[in-house]
Amino acid sequence: MPKKNGKIIMAWSQCKVEFGDVGENDTFAAVLNDVGKIRNQTTELSSNDGDTLQETASGGEVVAEEQLDGTLQLQTTIIEPSAELYKTLGIAEDEKDGEQKVKTHVVPGEKSIKVTPKNKGAKGIKAPCCSLSVAPAFDEKDGNALVLTAKIHKTTAIEPTYLKKGADGWAETKEASEIAAKLGTVDLMSELPADAKQGDVYELDNNYWYSRYTTKAALH
Repeated sequence: MPKKNGKIIMAWSQCKVEFGDVGENDTFAAVLNDVGKIRNQTTELSSNDGDTLQETASGGEVVAEEQLDGTLQLQTTIIEPSAELYKTLGIAEDEKDGEQKVKTHVVPGEKSIKVTPKNKGAKGIKAPCCSLSVAPAFDEKDGNALVLTAKIHKTTAIEPTYLKKGADGWAETKEASEIAAKLGTVDLMSELPADAKQGDVYELDNNYWYSRYTTKAALH
């Protein structure tokens, strides 16, 4: 919840959801497609806990435990989805003579997902790698709808950064001999060892689940 002039800027109310093809090396999509009008209060990011690895000794004493990453998914409901949306998702043919044949409810390939909240300065979500599926719905009260579910995956193909400890701190190195002598891999800069010696090299893993970004304009 970013603050502006001491006030909290909420990422609530209206939002826009877009998707596009994942770029090379798991980069976020260069071209995005708007899903259309979204049903009120149906867009939600949810998570499930991952497995917990645990080792117990005789007598039930826990001697080691590790929490694994769980799963993330984004879901939204689209009001009266267009024929163009079905085609762009890759689940249906072109509409002909007012009729469109739906071939599957599983969207082919990996997609990027972006959620933009209404308020300027609020935090949105960008997930570079997702598998999408849809579930059509219809009732007499609300008409046609399409429930879009995006299962978010952590990227795997983003190139790492190699950091070398120097007299003035850590700096990137691209020397093959130094990279070959790396001492380990970290996920965050804060995980670099405080007692590292000058010349030590570590790999910084740049893969990630999603990013939170600050919107620069309000939705209209």
